[in-house]
Amino acid sequence: ENGFQCHLKSDSHMRQMALFGQNSEKIIGEYSRQFETTFLQHFRTAHRHTRMQASMLYNEFIADRHHVHMNSTKVSRIRAKPRLLACLLA
Repeated sequence: ENGFQCHLKSDSHMRQMALFGQNSEKIIGEYSRQFETTFLQHFRTAHRHTRMQASMLYNEFIADRHHVHMNSTKVSRIRAKPRLLACLLA
């Protein structure tokens, strides 16, 4: 078996999945808040007065290896946020 399959069967992964199953909305909500906070902070500090495509900004954001992964949030597409960003930063 490969490493990923071994990981999926590990005790620690199984415990994490059990916890997630009990509180999935709470966990996803927290990751969503973390993602939005850190993404907006990156935008404010790196490109406050710069116009750029959301996908380019996201690619910059994910270069940080400690970023919150978007697939662990309620956010489905980064392109859905630009108008919200403009309002929040105005």
